[in-house]
Amino acid sequence: MNIKRLFLFILIGLFGFGFHTLADSSLTREQFFTSYVDAVAKNMDSSESYKDIVLKYKGITKDTAIYQTMQKAVSYKLFPNGRITLPLSKNPAEDQACAIIKIKFTISASCEKWKWVTSSWMDSILYQVETLQIKQNSMMELKLTDDGYLDDSSLEKISDILDSASTNSKNLSEIYDTIQKMIDSAQDPYTTFFPPTDAQQFNEEMQWEFEWIWAYVEMAEPGILIITSPIVWSPAQEAGLLAWDRILKIDNHRVNENIDTTTAVDWIKWPSWTQVKLLILRNKKILTFTITRDAIVVENISAKTYNTSTCYMAIGMFGYGVYDEFVTALTNVFGKNKCKEYIFDVRNNPGGSLEEVANILSYFVPTGKVTVLVDSRLWEDSLVASDIDGKKLTYKKVAILMNQWSASASEIFAWTIKDYLPYATLIGEKTYGKWSVQELLQYSDGSMLKYTVAKWYTGKSKTTIDHVGLQPDVKISDDPKTIEDEQLQAALTTNN
Repeated sequence: MNIKRLFLFILIGLFGFGFHTLADSSLTREQFFTSYVDAVAKNMDSSESYKDIVLKYKGITKDTAIYQTMQKAVSYKLFPNGRITLPLSKNPAEDQACAIIKIKFTISASCEKWKWVTSSWMDSILYQVETLQIKQNSMMELKLTDDGYLDDSSLEKISDILDSASTNSKNLSEIYDTIQKMIDSAQDPYTTFFPPTDAQQFNEEMQWEFEWIWAYVEMAEPGILIITSPIVWSPAQEAGLLAWDRILKIDNHRVNENIDTTTAVDWIKWPSWTQVKLLILRNKKILTFTITRDAIVVENISAKTYNTSTCYMAIGMFGYGVYDEFVTALTNVFGKNKCKEYIFDVRNNPGGSLEEVANILSYFVPTGKVTVLVDSRLWEDSLVASDIDGKKLTYKKVAILMNQWSASASEIFAWTIKDYLPYATLIGEKTYGKWSVQELLQYSDGSMLKYTVAKWYTGKSKTTIDHVGLQPDVKISDDPKTIEDEQLQAALTTNN
């Protein structure tokens, strides 16, 4: 089947139970989209946040009747937000409709290749969809089961606690402590509860809107606070901090097993133009650094060229808007040069948005092919490469720089490209090894829950890297004692 055509039908899923009056007449794609989305919407919350989504589909403007329907479809993750044209007046066949619905739901149905979708056929399918949707919604509770997914009732308990907290005199800090203990008992390092202040900080970090010394840190174990990487051109880097530096003391505060990461970060950050003194352990030596905090502009992507033919792009994080920055770099920086080789640098990239990285992968994966498989207890989702305005990089020489702090979306990016591109080379060190997918719930008091909903696999080889990581084709470490970037030099040598 034509890939573009399949993806097109993916963006049509919308059917409720409103077509009995049409007897058994065939449905257009627009009717199919509308009915499918309406069926899913019946069991979703009534929030209208989907209206903030800006659609990328060609020919669907805000004054188009189906615009809000497609906003809901993207919001519910029924389809990716792709730059393709949707011929909505044509009729979908049953097998095409099934392919779309099975992206989100596992249904049992007779899906004939040349038989048009009719209202009676859709009614039977949508009954299955609504039943599965109710089951999925029952997962939205906090406690994790033995297989790492969420169990029923816990999120409901949290919601009840927070709602009651806003109308009575209970001590919120005690309530938040209770919630945190419940989450800790789940023993999932990626499920986290954020009180309002921490939730604001998390959102700021995802959008690069915060001020401090600008370095990634991680609590490797209680009391062991490690700098994983200072950001390029940051106060931390200019002061001389390095990856693997251990922070022993922040001003007059000692870092011990009673201090969590959030507390330590709060000591380091705010406000701009003030100084913080860090006591650092490096190679068995105690060092002291005085660093001036600053507000700097951090871009998700920086790009440059070497010898006009090798194009280098560093991706700091797959945060909000990184896809648009990626496209801009391809056009404005690389478009001026004839790039024969590409180097993509995801070292120290902690991950980010699954949707953003999937959109970027459309430049590397043939249209219609699966980029990422997302597997939950109740559903399986396949993210598919969309058609793009520019040229695909499918047959280009590509080197990817990675290290042990390349995680999650970075690993999806690296391994999917390795999966599909015959001339792709992974260079550097073994990656972090994280295969879980999280979602966010925001509560009215400003608090937030980040919880595990599924696990991901690479689309072609169906590989998982949980607690294993990706092994590089060319293994090389960057020597912190030298000015030279040995890993980048290896990539430049390998590509030429």
